[in-house]
Amino acid sequence: MHVFEGYEIKEKIHTNSDIEIYRAIDKSNSRSIIIKKIPIQNEFHPSIINLKNEYEILKYLSSNLIVKVYSFQRYSNGFFFAYEDTGGISLKQYSDGKKFHSINFTKSQFDWQKFYLKFIEKK
Repeated sequence: MHVFEGYEIKEKIHTNSDIEIYRAIDKSNSRSIIIKKIPIQNEFHPSIINLKNEYEILKYLSSNLIVKVYSFQRYSNGFFFAYEDTGGISLKQYSDGKKFHSINFTKSQFDWQKFYLKFIEKK
């Protein structure tokens, strides 16, 4: 398991060839967080730029529909950012063995659409 200074890793949630995602505890305040890590040291690599952009966009947005981001950091062999752990599960985990209810999906889409329109109006 990777070591991220100031964080205690609880579990690996997802991994593929480009990214690793962990559930962790922020030792400074005992807050449950998610760590999204890319093990690439070149800060100009497209994956790192995308991760930094994702962090900056989430930092800028403020809504109960969007997770809060806490930090973007370099670590020994790459970069990671820490954000709010809402206790959610992946769409794949949710959908395994279940049928989607179009009403719930439509409501979620409508909530996002309302958020997006409010965001656009602020500009």
